[in-house]
Amino acid sequence: MKSNSNLVSSQALLISLVLLLFVPTLATAEWLSTVSRLLFSVTMASSLYLAARDRTELLIGTIIFVPTLTTKWMLATALSPEAQLLSYCTLQVIFIGYIMRIVYQRLLSVRTVNQEVIYASIVLYLLFGICLTLIYYAILVLEPSAFGGKIVVEASNAHSTSKVLQELIYFSLVTQTTLGYGDLSPTLGAARIIASFQAIVGQLYLAVVVARLVGIAISDSENKE
Repeated sequence: MKSNSNLVSSQALLISLVLLLFVPTLATAEWLSTVSRLLFSVTMASSLYLAARDRTELLIGTIIFVPTLTTKWMLATALSPEAQLLSYCTLQVIFIGYIMRIVYQRLLSVRTVNQEVIYASIVLYLLFGICLTLIYYAILVLEPSAFGGKIVVEASNAHSTSKVLQELIYFSLVTQTTLGYGDLSPTLGAARIIASFQAIVGQLYLAVVVARLVGIAISDSENKE
């Protein structure tokens, strides 16, 4: 893949993920919940297309994504609402994890810091936050009191599931950036451990990635001189 193509892909992927973060806010009415779900699916599909570097990666990602999409849209009668939502969260975490792996490998292979690298590093950071959002969602489905009852999901109600996703995206990003407003906090042990892990990784990622990018930039500058 050529450099210009990589840059465009990284920019488009970042834009699609920013869109993904704001998609749940559209769920202010019942019919908008369906629009929100559709945009979420389209955005994730485009993320795979933009991140994949060759046909093999695209094929593997598609194989992972199709069951995820099927679970979200077509198995409502075959599974209970809770089982459907839990299956979707699990498959989506696997799918996003695969995209993260592709982006991470791209970052490891860089020798020069440019716009593509900066966009890719931001993309990986946001993907991690979205991935943890879905893990929190799965925990909430398994244990409704995981957040002290402040978030209640009705698995059979599309509007409710979209609103809960919005709340959990907020919680995930606040945790990852260690803002810690305190208006929403986990009460279940497993959720607390994962939240602590996310906060640690979020800070270490910023420190390690920034240090690596600065180091590469300095080395590249010295070599040019």
